[in-house]
Amino acid sequence: MASCMYTVFMLVGLVSVPQVIGGIGFFWHVADLHYDPNVFPDTQQKPYGDYVNDSPWSLVNSSLHAMKQIEPNADFILWTGDTGPHRKNSVENTISIIHDVTNLFIEVFPNTVVYAAFGNHDYSPPDQFPPHENNIYYAAANMWQRWYRDSTAKKTLLKGYCIYMLRRAIESLTQKIFLL
Repeated sequence: MASCMYTVFMLVGLVSVPQVIGGIGFFWHVADLHYDPNVFPDTQQKPYGDYVNDSPWSLVNSSLHAMKQIEPNADFILWTGDTGPHRKNSVENTISIIHDVTNLFIEVFPNTVVYAAFGNHDYSPPDQFPPHENNIYYAAANMWQRWYRDSTAKKTLLKGYCIYMLRRAIESLTQKIFLL
């Protein structure tokens, strides 16, 4: 019997960030995609899935494309994880899910830096992040290296957390953003 799980899908909108140099900056915050490659929605009735299941690819894909349509020139994207489904997943499937969504960010926002972080459903088994290097950290570090500004991000990501240096315009507000 399938358990009823509510998909918490937060595509929390466009947030304005005042910039020191003047004007307004924008960023997207994406969290809790909970993409499940095993969910195939009825394309006639519910093309974007159902609230009792995690997100099908059609929902994840259309969400990022809608973001692009609403604000294509965000200064950056804050992607705070929970990319995988609520159910237990293998290490290989977890890496595949992170890979698919990473590639979608690259496709839809090729010139936008994405500050990516793990959520509790981005490891196998969920909630079991080890404090040492492992296959998921290594795979994510390689996938996300296009967004690194220095080697610190990759070195720390291999330990399960990440430190990114922010752009100069925002650095006077805060020196670093620390993501778990």
